[in-house]
Amino acid sequence: MFGYNRWKQQANNRLGEQSQVAKTAMGLIQYATVGNGGPAIILNSGIPGGFDQGMLMAFDMLGLPYTFVGWSRPGYMGTPAETGHTLEDYIELQAALMDALSIQSAAIYGASGGGPVTYGFAAKYPDRVWAVLGECAVSKNYNMYANTVSRLFADIFLSNYGSYWLTRMAKSNPNAAIKTVVTGGSKLKGSALNKELKLLYDKPEMIEITRELFSSMSPMNNRKAGMNKDVEICRAIKELNLEAITAPTLIIHGLMDHDVDFSHAENAHNRIKGSDLMVIPTAGHVIPISSGYKEYVERKHAFFEKYRP
Repeated sequence: MFGYNRWKQQANNRLGEQSQVAKTAMGLIQYATVGNGGPAIILNSGIPGGFDQGMLMAFDMLGLPYTFVGWSRPGYMGTPAETGHTLEDYIELQAALMDALSIQSAAIYGASGGGPVTYGFAAKYPDRVWAVLGECAVSKNYNMYANTVSRLFADIFLSNYGSYWLTRMAKSNPNAAIKTVVTGGSKLKGSALNKELKLLYDKPEMIEITRELFSSMSPMNNRKAGMNKDVEICRAIKELNLEAITAPTLIIHGLMDHDVDFSHAENAHNRIKGSDLMVIPTAGHVIPISSGYKEYVERKHAFFEKYRP
């Protein structure tokens, strides 16, 4: 119990040290920035996330000439739950944060459950977006608990004790942690799954990303409200106005994604005029922890560099 309490306190201290809270026209918003002062890239994390999971999305780009902004949607840590309740609210919150930070235009990069606000913002504010990247991103109605595996994973791991156990496992047995991520979010089975895992085990970058991923879900008690709100917002989606997106758009999706089905990528690609689609055949829901990591990084970097203002 002592170890758990110490871990929880250290996690909360870390989150407080790494973030700031902006007073915006829409209310208080927790955020963090890092980078070299170049064009802004707004990072919309998945579920359950927050500013720190957003920053993890920029893991492979921190040395590049951009300013990265990760933020916490309502109910995640330092952004009060009452700040917003609908997807429209979340879109306006992102606009308000950009205003507070004097960012007129940005690339919008959304992963998984961060897809709706990413696509929604790009559709509503085309003059404020220089590029859009959707990574395994939700692009239509989505129920996080629609399948048994996702429900089981949420019940076991998306709790304080679950995230504590995962972070300890990532330190003591990183290959087991990698396996947990891949098997939990992938449709790969049997020999195909084992082949993929062998390509990932003991790789330093895979170990580091896995550890940081589990850290970005910890502790869960101050993320639960945000996760619940995200789940309801995704369930309430009828149709996103994807046809209104005019910024250059890259969609990256794992073909074996078990959490956000590949049909979300097809939907976005078919409806966003001129969009590019990168399919990673063996990747599940967490693309950075896949054998397609190198190609994924190269394509992402090239995309932002091509359209950087």
